[in-house]
Amino acid sequence: MARKEKQDVEEPVDSLTDLDILQELLIIQYDKLKDSESEVKIGDILKIIELKHKLQMASGGDAEKTFWKLIEGLRHDEFSKKESAIKSRTLAQKGVKK
Repeated sequence: MARKEKQDVEEPVDSLTDLDILQELLIIQYDKLKDSESEVKIGDILKIIELKHKLQMASGGDAEKTFWKLIEGLRHDEFSKKESAIKSRTLAQKGVKK
């Protein structure tokens, strides 16, 4: 009966994200690890943490924002170099010295 009450309080399975599910698994495994009679392996917990990290990275965390800032910076640098080269050639063709 206690299990049924717990299910009523929890979110429906459809509304849980992958990250939520991994977090729940992590909590369950950690609680089992604290029980000295449990057969939970630390590797299981580490695997859950690794999967959570990969999922966060794939879902557009700060790493993606940093990546796109880096790309934008590189594009800006390259366009600046090309503009300078074009201006230099144009001035050289006109016979103007810097």
